[in-house]
Amino acid sequence: MSDVEVERSAGQVPEPAGPEGSAAGDAAGGVLVAIDGSESSDRALAWAVAEAGGRGVPLTIVHCYYWPSTGLGAMDAVGFLMEGLEEDSREILAAAAKQAAELAPATEIRTASRLSPPVPTIVEMSRGYELVVLGSRGLGGFKGMLLGSVSTGVVSSAQCPVAIVRGTEDIDPAAPVVVGVDSSPSGEAALDEAFAAARRRGCSVVAVHAWQPPTRHVTAEQEETWQQSIASELEAKVAEVSARFPGVPVEVVTHRDRPTAALLARAQNAQLLVVGTRGRSELKGVLLGSTSRAMVQHAPCPVLVVR
Repeated sequence: MSDVEVERSAGQVPEPAGPEGSAAGDAAGGVLVAIDGSESSDRALAWAVAEAGGRGVPLTIVHCYYWPSTGLGAMDAVGFLMEGLEEDSREILAAAAKQAAELAPATEIRTASRLSPPVPTIVEMSRGYELVVLGSRGLGGFKGMLLGSVSTGVVSSAQCPVAIVRGTEDIDPAAPVVVGVDSSPSGEAALDEAFAAARRRGCSVVAVHAWQPPTRHVTAEQEETWQQSIASELEAKVAEVSARFPGVPVEVVTHRDRPTAALLARAQNAQLLVVGTRGRSELKGVLLGSTSRAMVQHAPCPVLVVR
């Protein structure tokens, strides 16, 4: 896998280079955003610039290009195509780096051009970053597809949290960060990430837990007792995390509903939705749980998926 990573100090625009260069992961740290020149990736870039600035970390912009081997066509034709793809990558990165530098002059901007398929490349790079940012659908996706194949693959396998940027046009900066809470390890990690995100944004957290009785054969009194027990446990869990983030307002809510429905309803008025990769009731072999998959496909706001 060939690549180039160019580092510049804050306020300078990196000059994208060709495919020869350093090994994968050499320029690690901070926020990584993958772009492809689509409108979706443009929105992801703007969101990633703001996120890197809020965290006070560098931003790396990566563009992947390659020509899948089909066994057809002359080698000289393939070489000609690769030269064009390389030039496209340079231009896309140059425009993105310029935009990022204009949006956040104080943020260090890095660029990386990779001659390799995007999913395994971004997954491998994710080992050295605290956050990966992607658009919801790239140039290769059909309009009817709600989540691009690259986003799906990266969210499922990345080694760090992944943000899928959706619906940023009408985001209210005063809106809360909504987080889905359960007792799974990724659900508990999501709660921590939600408080950290809210503190950076100067907003509140809404912690949501959805529940349903395991059987229809329960009395109203039994259901009320169960709901009170769930609420008490949830409040204790949230209070433990909240103590590490003084000054961040939090609201704890429980819904007698499916998790997907409860979270989507709350996300209508959120600036960010945070979920774990897999809930307590989902199979260990599943890389991305049904709830988190539904959120990255349907949420009206950016979604942060936490491992």
